[in-house]
Amino acid sequence: MFGFKETFAHDTWVMPYLRRYKWLLTLVLFLGLMTFLSAGALMFNSGFLISSAARQPFSVIVIYVPVVLARGFGIARPVFRYAERLTSHNWVLRIVSDFRRRLYQAVERTAVTIKQTHQTGDLLSLLADDIDHIENLYLRTVFPMVIGWLLYLVIVIGVGVFSWPVALLLALLLGLIVIVMPLISVAFNGAREFRQKQLQGQFYTQLTDEVLGLTDWVISGRYTDFMAHQRTAIDEIAQLRRRDHYFQWWRGLAVQVIFLAAVVTLLVWSGTAFTTTKTSANWVAAFALALFPVIEPFLEMSQGASEWPVYRQSITRVNQLSESASQSETAAQQTLTAPVTALRVDHVQYTYPGAETPVLKDISLTVKRGEKLALLGPSGTGKSTLLKLLVGDAQPTQGTITKRGHHESVTNPARQLVWGA
Repeated sequence: MFGFKETFAHDTWVMPYLRRYKWLLTLVLFLGLMTFLSAGALMFNSGFLISSAARQPFSVIVIYVPVVLARGFGIARPVFRYAERLTSHNWVLRIVSDFRRRLYQAVERTAVTIKQTHQTGDLLSLLADDIDHIENLYLRTVFPMVIGWLLYLVIVIGVGVFSWPVALLLALLLGLIVIVMPLISVAFNGAREFRQKQLQGQFYTQLTDEVLGLTDWVISGRYTDFMAHQRTAIDEIAQLRRRDHYFQWWRGLAVQVIFLAAVVTLLVWSGTAFTTTKTSANWVAAFALALFPVIEPFLEMSQGASEWPVYRQSITRVNQLSESASQSETAAQQTLTAPVTALRVDHVQYTYPGAETPVLKDISLTVKRGEKLALLGPSGTGKSTLLKLLVGDAQPTQGTITKRGHHESVTNPARQLVWGA
């Protein structure tokens, strides 16, 4: 899929666990494959049994073996399904528990400096959503797609034992489902899925920051602007979800039409190849019915592929956090121990977005090492806003903030300030 190689080129979160739990992963895929093979065998056996019983055999012994096999395959399918669910969730929970511990440790080590690159809401979104996305990467994308490809190979090879021309035709038809449809889903709906998740993350970040700064909204009397700001994002997310719903409906319809063509192909072929005698005609229904159970993983493959851009973003974000953890920790130690000689605020002005009157206007001050400064004034005069500018939670509209005589850019203000006596 798009960007797969680049995403995992320097990955330290996903690929190491695939190698670490490779035997458990193999067991998950085997149980998933056996689930649908048992379902297909049950339908195959049932088709043969129905056709044989309809011919009114002279003795039940003639159909006794298919009857026993029907019971066996009927029990095998739910057993394999249950075992596959237990094993897959065991796999995922093991990995996710390690993920969460690593992520919280990375955040803990860089708790001071991480705010230079992440807003509060963005950090909460990282902790709450990205690990869940990586969890769904296995449950909704990796497992269904690998199992679907394995079933695809089993079907083509199985039919190829009897007729390679029919097998090639089935390979073409089912290939549209397992290869072409996932690629179309990524190309067209993947961008929509990514945009939807991106808007949700931005909305989470924006709403968190605005709730934390709710006092400023109340003081400025901008209740209407506050509510309108939220409704805009909600409406855009709802519109993307409607488009995604329509796309999934049409995609599901297309998959079922292609699948119907594959079933008709098997029916026509078996009706031609197994009608030379009355006994061989019992296999016609068997081949036609055997294909139906595998439509479930085929339907899941396209949806799982369309969510890949979301998973890719989450994997990239956690890897970036991991890579910058040691660098941030080292920088934090250097900053915290480096002596700060002075802090200078030079003609700083700040205006809230959408407001006309600045809350801070032409503020200039210099605080030297060891000095103490008290900010006094009634509520709403800008004391908290000035402190936000000093620590970097807000960026000045005009002016500069300088520490140790070196200019600090607005995008990375003086945050790691250590004042001593």
